[in-house]
Amino acid sequence: MSLRVILYTCSLISFVYGAGELLILNSPDSLRWKGNPSLDESMLKEVYSAAMGYTIEKNSNWNGMYIQDPFNYPEALVHVAIEGVTNLGKYSPLDVPKYPLNTDEDEFSTWRAMKHRVIERHPEDNNTLVRVELSGGLQELNKYRDILNDLSVELNYPSSEELQVDIEENRKFFEEIAVMNAISEKIKMMKDNLQDANQDIYWFVFTSLHAVSDFHGPDSRATAQAREILIDSLQKLTHNMNQAYNGRVLVTAVTSDASHTRRARALLAEDNVNASGASATTESSKSTVPTVNLNNPQDVTKWNLAADYNENYPVIFNIILWFGVAFFFSLLAVSYVIATMDPGRDSIIYRMTSNRMKKDN
Repeated sequence: MSLRVILYTCSLISFVYGAGELLILNSPDSLRWKGNPSLDESMLKEVYSAAMGYTIEKNSNWNGMYIQDPFNYPEALVHVAIEGVTNLGKYSPLDVPKYPLNTDEDEFSTWRAMKHRVIERHPEDNNTLVRVELSGGLQELNKYRDILNDLSVELNYPSSEELQVDIEENRKFFEEIAVMNAISEKIKMMKDNLQDANQDIYWFVFTSLHAVSDFHGPDSRATAQAREILIDSLQKLTHNMNQAYNGRVLVTAVTSDASHTRRARALLAEDNVNASGASATTESSKSTVPTVNLNNPQDVTKWNLAADYNENYPVIFNIILWFGVAFFFSLLAVSYVIATMDPGRDSIIYRMTSNRMKKDN
């Protein structure tokens, strides 16, 4: 019975957190990677911050990275999040550092923290901060027209018996590969515009590999070929980024099955809803979210919206709160001392206001 409970607990923990792997595809000479210690994904932003010369917000005992030259930090960080798979298996590059990853945080939280730290460190610089969800295709690139101007993507589907393009999962995989290759080639062509003191971040989210693995099977020849194609694309990305930044770029790939777990749970929930008789909502029947203007009193009243606070509100709130607490306890202490004061010895106020004041003759 106890063994069954232990196995259930372990499976529950792995179901919630998931597992993954951190691969260091390229690193400048200022950084040295050593050993094979495991790392929590929630600490990944601290590792990236230390690698780029930023102040970290949380300390840890992780000793997989050492800074050898604090005067030549990376000029760019390239992160490729491969969602839905634990690792790349035997197709992973053998000569790169690898670290087991406990996926206790989603990649978007890491991206948001890194973006905030770059802006906070360089508020007046024109840093390139790009996060591309490759599944969005060309529409996703419209957000970065000013950076990736005149970007052309050629959707060449290679002929393969295992990965036939008439299957949607395979076609999505090739589209994500094509978009990532096109972006890396474009960045290599922009080499002259990238030689500055600004630190840039390129964040890619690759999601179609787990769909191919689910459709064909994780041990199928189609999945094996898809892994090979992805590894080849990652090597091209590393080469192009290395040329664009003259070697001063940190390129990493992170595999994580956390999104695969969430996807399975979402599908189960959807199946339960459909089985209970609820109609499935299609894309055409989804209700659009109304646009609300917080500066319009009518919208605020209609939608019962809270007041819009600025970024200084938490600071002011904490100052007022803790000043009030300190003032209350100070007043309480003074009142207690006065109440317990001996009127015969302690205070001249009581002696001078006595009915029979003592006078020295």
